[in-house]
Amino acid sequence: MSNLEMLSLPLQRGQPSALYRLRPRGEESADVESLYSYLLRLRHEHSVPMRALLEHMSKLPAWGDLGHSLGRYWDSRHGADLVGVCNVSRRWASLLTAATGVEGLERCTLSGLSRFICGIGLVAHRPRVCLACLSDDAAAGEMPYERLWWRVAAVKCCPIHICQLVEPECKQPPEKSAVWFPKHPGVCSTCGSVGHECHGEQNTPLPTQEDLWAARQVRELIASLPRIAEADHLHMKDQLAHYCAAGDGRGALAQRANMTKSQMSYWLRTKPARTSIAQMLDIARVEQFDLTQLLLGTLQKEPVPGSREPCRVKRHCHHVDHQELHWRLKAALVQGKKISEVAQDAGVDISTVAKHEDLYMEIRERTQDGLDAEATERRQKAVQEAEVVLEVLVPAGITPSLREASELTGTKWYPSQLRAQSLMMLRYRLGDQRVSIPPRMFVSSREYRNMLALSAERLRTTLGFVAA
Repeated sequence: MSNLEMLSLPLQRGQPSALYRLRPRGEESADVESLYSYLLRLRHEHSVPMRALLEHMSKLPAWGDLGHSLGRYWDSRHGADLVGVCNVSRRWASLLTAATGVEGLERCTLSGLSRFICGIGLVAHRPRVCLACLSDDAAAGEMPYERLWWRVAAVKCCPIHICQLVEPECKQPPEKSAVWFPKHPGVCSTCGSVGHECHGEQNTPLPTQEDLWAARQVRELIASLPRIAEADHLHMKDQLAHYCAAGDGRGALAQRANMTKSQMSYWLRTKPARTSIAQMLDIARVEQFDLTQLLLGTLQKEPVPGSREPCRVKRHCHHVDHQELHWRLKAALVQGKKISEVAQDAGVDISTVAKHEDLYMEIRERTQDGLDAEATERRQKAVQEAEVVLEVLVPAGITPSLREASELTGTKWYPSQLRAQSLMMLRYRLGDQRVSIPPRMFVSSREYRNMLALSAERLRTTLGFVAA
């Protein structure tokens, strides 16, 4: 093809993405980055607060299609929902793909295991790191990141550096930690130490052979997530059922793996039934299976170092004295206790307490009334604080921004706070065209919106504004 013919070809322009096309670290390997770590690094690349990044993403068509909302605790438990097997992790991966144009972000989550593994006890709810892995990142001249396999609760150690995973804790003196740093994976939010060097040395015991084996199995599992996501979970159950039939039966396998016979039978017989990652590791350990090959339906045996005893403790069902539980519930009505406190004191679960339906519902309604009253008081306080700021700043000709509100009250006003949202909404209701409706308002309660309407009417009267 001549140069003239090449120049005459129509240009194929790429579709620009809403956010920077940031590639996840360690992709297509066992050290792939977790989706929560990816989101934190994406915020860092744009140099904006996380709330601002999320509000920008909320304007994308994909946000409404996927049904996201900016709740108060969207990243609670260190973003556990963003990396687990639930539908939330899939929706976040799809949303970030739509925002950045980067494909395959679902591999930064454990959603590929959703047909095999349940979410009970799967994801650690607190940050855990391998300090040696973070040091390797720094030695390579790169910022640290959170590995996905660190988030699996069954993993206790790093099989590469033969050391325990630790929950980072800043050991710097308080006077050196006066500045707060935005969240970034592998960086201390208190003192800004990269690689959590502020954690200091600890005399932690070396990991056991059992812990190292489990960690290696999980890392291999993470590396094979794309294959497992496409595998048939029924094929795995069929192969395991044939293995039991050719051996000493399902009951014997259940006993070796610390499962009840009914639990093993129900899991293998029921198509959508799943079990925990800890239970799958115990089955693989006692039968000397490779965990990844087990999920793929290939019962490949390999030597297991250390003990072959299951790590899980078999659950024992205790007799419940319902007469005593009944009196505990009656006492809770007088003492003002919650259902969870009654269940904890009695040593039973909430479903057992719920069998005493009348008392259970009475305590639940009273507790809910208390929570509603606390929420109403919190909203009223937020609206009142915003109203006072406007009453002082507007007559003085000062723009009632969050910075001015912080200087006036002597406390920091952040966009994520309810009082800051109230201030923006009152400015909007008073006709200030420099502000827009915060996205959280679309999911706020009617009670809160009524409070804002009444406050705006009072401010119009106080400040002499004319309603538009």
